[in-house]
Amino acid sequence: MSNTKKNLKKHFLNRIKDFNFTEEYDYNKRHMRQVLMDEFDKTWIRYNNNEATFKEWEYALEKWLRLESM
Repeated sequence: MSNTKKNLKKHFLNRIKDFNFTEEYDYNKRHMRQVLMDEFDKTWIRYNNNEATFKEWEYALEKWLRLESM
């Protein structure tokens, strides 16, 4: 897969299209969800500024989606 910014958006949207984000979690899961979403956002910004690698971006996405799949 090419690591262009356009492909990142497509990759991200393809990964999250099947998740149900309206599910209610207890406090701990909600807090962890917010932490992981913020971490992913920061990693994406760092990637856009050429301060992070595609592997770091994908790892942050995987951590967030792993929590969503619980």
